[in-house]
Amino acid sequence: EIPPPEFVLTKPDIHWTEEEKKAYREYEKKSKELHEEKEKYKKILETEMKKLQESTKDATEKLDETLKKLFEKKVKCEFAVYQHPNIILSLFPKDLDKNFKREFCDVPRHILEQLYKLFKRRPRFVSIHTTKTQADNTPNPFTEQRQSASLAPDGLVKMMKAMEEMDDPKNIPEGLNAFIWERFCRYRRTKIESEHQVKMKTHIFAEMQSVLQKMTEESMAAEEEFKNISDELERLHREKNRFLSDVMVQVLPKQGQVEASVTDLTLDYSDSVLVNRTVVDDLKKTIRVSQDDCYYVGTRNTQDTYLGK
Repeated sequence: EIPPPEFVLTKPDIHWTEEEKKAYREYEKKSKELHEEKEKYKKILETEMKKLQESTKDATEKLDETLKKLFEKKVKCEFAVYQHPNIILSLFPKDLDKNFKREFCDVPRHILEQLYKLFKRRPRFVSIHTTKTQADNTPNPFTEQRQSASLAPDGLVKMMKAMEEMDDPKNIPEGLNAFIWERFCRYRRTKIESEHQVKMKTHIFAEMQSVLQKMTEESMAAEEEFKNISDELERLHREKNRFLSDVMVQVLPKQGQVEASVTDLTLDYSDSVLVNRTVVDDLKKTIRVSQDDCYYVGTRNTQDTYLGK
């Protein structure tokens, strides 16, 4: 900022000398030039700031899009990892069913039918109930799946314990060798274990699909919210810049108002008043009429004096 001359602060403008008035005009000129330079520099900075903001915004959006694609790719890869053994396990029990008669081809046909019925029978056991965690409150979306899978060995142990009653020798069909019965029990346990693994893998896969759907919806909602916040932030930034800049406002006075003439000299307007033009016109008309009356009276008196002489 350019400091004003000392006399501006110490003397009223009506007492300024010509040199001081000239110095003040120079001060105003330099202040105006400095203000213009500031405005130019401000516009340059605003332009650079907008470019940086746009660049930052584009980089942020590209990074978010890249992270989103990488996360979706990661989830799809995990789906494939879980789905592949799930397909293999789902085929394994079917192979056991198909190979049952081939495995026990040395058993008489009427006993083989009884064994197959026992092979398809399952103990009265309540299916595994996984304890559902509050996944919404955990930062890791797959915590729930891992906890559900961790319960699989416990459920399998309970299932195998329930199978002990069915494997009891008292359930051996009449005419069946004890050695074949033991082989049958091992085969049936293998089948039950494979079924249990298929159920657990299917359960985990279904939960992962549910999590993916939920996270996809949350991602879309977050993108929409981010867009709205960005638009609002940009609007507020424009509003802030508008209030920070000096806006030139044109004020139109009402028709009929007059202003005091502006000269090169700085005048004191403390006793100036804006009045309606009609008041001034009426006053001028009254002055002209008064002047005419005075002229007429003066002329008449002059003639009377001349005639009297």
